[in-house]
Amino acid sequence: MQEHRLNELFAVPTNQPRQGLDRAIRASGLGETKGGTDLFAQEFGIDKPLFLHISRHAADDRLFRLEHPEAEALVLRR
Repeated sequence: MQEHRLNELFAVPTNQPRQGLDRAIRASGLGETKGGTDLFAQEFGIDKPLFLHISRHAADDRLFRLEHPEAEALVLRR
C-alpha cells in the first residue's frame, strides 16, 4: 500500500504541478509532510521539494512550447 501511495505522490507534479507539497502528501495518504518527504526521497532518490520544483519548471516549459511552437522561440539570445 505504501508503494502505491508513493507512486501516487510521484505522479502529482506531472498532473498538477502547482499543487502544494503538503496537500499532495495528504492526498496520497502518506500523512504528515516530514515522513512523506523522507519516504519519497528513500524510494525515488530525489527530495520531494526538488522534484516538485523541477516538475513545475517542466510544466512551464511545456506551456511555453505550446504558446510558441516556432523553432526560433527555443533559441536563447544574449
